[in-house]
Amino acid sequence: MPTKADAAKGIKCEFTRISPTRYAYTITFEQKFLEPLHLQKGSIAGFGLYLHDRMDDGTLGNKGLSLATEPGVPCDAKPQLWPLMILSE
Repeated sequence: MPTKADAAKGIKCEFTRISPTRYAYTITFEQKFLEPLHLQKGSIAGFGLYLHDRMDDGTLGNKGLSLATEPGVPCDAKPQLWPLMILSE
């Protein structure tokens, strides 16, 4: 897992407004951030992502989106809660 500084410098993120109520957040990872995962058919890995959200009043709150396998729990630094992905063709 990259440090916060490495992620800020090395992981490309793009936020796009698709419509007044829809957004797209695209994240591009370099191979070095995915290692030792090999991007080939049959590879299995856990992948956790937590998108922090800012509250409308400008303060940071507990609002966000998590891929954790346990509802309501952020998956930051908790690999036991990361869902598995299996690569296919």
